[in-house]
Amino acid sequence: MSGLLTKTQLAAIADQITEIEKTTDAEIVTVLAKQADDYYYIPTLWAAMAGVIAPSALLLLPHWLVLSEILLIQVSLFGVLALLLAQPGLTPALDSQACSALAGEQPGAQAIP
Repeated sequence: MSGLLTKTQLAAIADQITEIEKTTDAEIVTVLAKQADDYYYIPTLWAAMAGVIAPSALLLLPHWLVLSEILLIQVSLFGVLALLLAQPGLTPALDSQACSALAGEQPGAQAIP
C-alpha cells in the first residue's frame, strides 16, 4: 500500500473501522486496489447488442433480404465492432473521477480525509 495512501489516511481509516466495529459484531476488512477490473467484456457486449439490434431493423424495411443475409450482416457487424471497440484508443476507459463520483453517491460510502 505504499503510494496509495499516506500514513495519516491509513490512521484515519483504522480509526473509522475501530469505531464502526465497536457497534457491531462484524469484522471489517478493507481492500485497496488501483483497479478492480479491466472491463474487457464491455466493448464485446456493445458489439453484440449492436450486432443483434441494428440488422434486426432490416426486417422492418421493405428490402428483399433473406434470413441468411441478415444473419451474415449481424455476424459481420458484431465481428467488426468487437475488433474496433477492443482497441484501447477508440473506447473511453473508465475515468477515475467518474468512479469517485459514483462512489460518493453510494449509501454508506465515506470519503477518506
